[in-house]
Amino acid sequence: MKSFIATAIVLAIISVVAIRADEAALSVSLVIPQDHGERRVTYRNSRTEWDRGAHFHVVVSNRSDKPQNIWKEEVSWGYWALSFEFTDDTGKQWVVKKRGNKPFTANRPVHWILEPNENFVYEVYFSDTNIWEDFPRPDEGSKVLVSMRAIFEIHPKPFLAPISGPTSPSVWTGRVVSEPRRITFYRPK
Repeated sequence: MKSFIATAIVLAIISVVAIRADEAALSVSLVIPQDHGERRVTYRNSRTEWDRGAHFHVVVSNRSDKPQNIWKEEVSWGYWALSFEFTDDTGKQWVVKKRGNKPFTANRPVHWILEPNENFVYEVYFSDTNIWEDFPRPDEGSKVLVSMRAIFEIHPKPFLAPISGPTSPSVWTGRVVSEPRRITFYRPK
């Protein structure tokens, strides 16, 4: 009985280490360079609506010595992989994610392959409210200062249609979170 319990504990520890090793294979980073002491994301105003082309970048990096498969953003399993956590100066916290109403007409298991030490760059069009919910939206001529972290997460079991069979790739699953950054969201007059 003691050896059974000891074996179970060892297997549990190995499982946890394996999960942590997979999660550590990737990292995620916000790319908003500092300029004059401030990391600024600027909404561009066309006088009739905010410019939906305004964007910043998020980098997902393969830190491992093995190729990592990640779901493409164009399929349901990868579309919601990137999100953001915010905290404002009052302590209010919220999560920004993509809207849940995207139709997937050709939803098949397609993925990118990140080779060792390779990066993938997301362009985040934060002002496009057809894609994103709840990014800070300052009034015209003002700014909002927040703490922001990027989250890249792929669930072990796809949350929509299940995939099985010989065409199913071995895709990275886990959750990685960037370092928090103080970001200024600014909207000019």
